[in-house]
Amino acid sequence: MKSNYELYELNSQVYGISRHSNSDGKPGDHCAIYDAIVESISIHYDDKLQSMVVEYWLKTPDGQSWGDSCPQGDVSDNFDELINKMRGVWRLNSNTFGD
Repeated sequence: MKSNYELYELNSQVYGISRHSNSDGKPGDHCAIYDAIVESISIHYDDKLQSMVVEYWLKTPDGQSWGDSCPQGDVSDNFDELINKMRGVWRLNSNTFGD
C-alpha cells in the first residue's frame, strides 16, 4: 500500500497547539497556540488505529524544544485553522459539562 502525506519540512515555521491535560491525564480544552518551528517528524503505524500516525517535534522560534510531540492535526501554517479546530473542541466540551 502506498500512502501520500503532506508534511511540513524541517525548519518550517508553523503554529502548534499546546494542550493542557485534565486532572485525569486526558487532554483538556485549555490550550495555547504558539509560533513554532518543525524540529523533527515521526511517522509510525498505530495498530490500535489501524493507520499511520504523524507527529511533529517542535521548537520555539528561539530554539527551545517543546519537550513532547504534537499530533499532525495540531500543527498548521494557518493560525485561523487551529483556532477553528479548538472552537469545535470548546463547543463539544461546553455541551458535556455537568454530565
